[in-house]
Amino acid sequence: MALPYEPKDENEVIDWKEVRAYPKIGGECFHSIYLGINIDKEEKEKIIKVERRCNPEIKIYQMTTDPEAFKLMEETI
Repeated sequence: MALPYEPKDENEVIDWKEVRAYPKIGGECFHSIYLGINIDKEEKEKIIKVERRCNPEIKIYQMTTDPEAFKLMEETI
């Protein structure tokens, strides 16, 4: 588990009602990633680069508009 906050020293008093703990997870925990329709190209490239390093098996989809209906479609990258 990881705490989002590191105490400044061992004598610091922490209000544990306010502290949240998050499990550490790796790339193997994800099955797919869906990139939004308006994602910036540079951000998209960064995400793909990090994702391929963490888990090359993850499927990546880019959302696009459906020209025949008012909905989004996914395209495999």
